[in-house]
Amino acid sequence: MNVVDSSGWLEYFAGSENADFFAPAIEDTNNLIVPVICVYEVFKRILQQHGQGIAEMRIADLHKGQVIDLTTESGVVGATLELRAGDRVLAAGTSDMSGRFQLSF
Repeated sequence: MNVVDSSGWLEYFAGSENADFFAPAIEDTNNLIVPVICVYEVFKRILQQHGQGIAEMRIADLHKGQVIDLTTESGVVGATLELRAGDRVLAAGTSDMSGRFQLSF
């Protein structure tokens, strides 16, 4: 499974020099997880720059993946996985979030 952060989506939609980097993960919609915070951030930025119509069209693209709510548990797990992966997550721009995680305190 792939997760692309908001900046990756914005690069992709802008067709920037980094768009090709994010394209494989974004276009593989069967393996794409979209945190709801990305929907918020991407919609807000595109709404500011291009208006309601374009923002709604782009958000439809995000919904081709599996949109998931960000809960306290998933936030803690995501932060933990990112720190464990270190620079590999940042360099890759995506992270593997397959499987379920159980937290114990």
